Amino acid sequence: MCRPPATAAASDKTPSTLARFTTASILVAVLSVWGYFAYPPRDATPGLTTEMQSYKVPLALTAFYLVSLPTLKWFTETYLAPKYDMKLLLTESMIIYNVAQVFLNGWMVYAIIDALVYRGHPFIGSRSLTGVAISSGSSYAVWVHYCDKYLEFFDTYFMILRGNMKQVSFIWWDFVVQVTVSINNCVYQFMA
Repeated sequence: MCRPPATAAASDKTPSTLARFTTASILVAVLSVWGYFAYPPRDATPGLTTEMQSYKVPLALTAFYLVSLPTLKWFTETYLAPKYDMKLLLTESMIIYNVAQVFLNGWMVYAIIDALVYRGHPFIGSRSLTGVAISSGSSYAVWVHYCDKYLEFFDTYFMILRGNMKQVSFIWWDFVVQVTVSINNCVYQFMA
């Protein structure tokens, strides 16, 4: 059987190991900065002790997200995609992101079940910002879930960076924005 010879252009787009790990390091830095600002100490009252709960921060983050999508698409198509194989460049970053999401979501499930089963939080809920809502850790787990919704915007960023524009549509954007607004409203109602 005859195989066509490998083209030089395909091998030219292979990112270096340094480029791949630099990309992964940037993601780790972004996750670290986000964790520093988004997650107060566990014994704090989330929603009352941070600016994340005011309408200004969710509005600003959502507006930034919506503006950053076409900007990232343009930057990727103009500078990154012609130079690099984006799937290969993002491999380590996507692994780190997905492993972090699995651990974070697994911890949230554990924390909520622990609060319900062992720490006396009522199954139906509590709107109180004192007593069992704080001491059980359930309000903190809900806060972590709320903050994680912003990290899930990286799903769309990865779609754009990899050139999977079929997955990014008005429905996706509409869904993400509505989920963010809805969760913010639910957390505000829960914390108020």
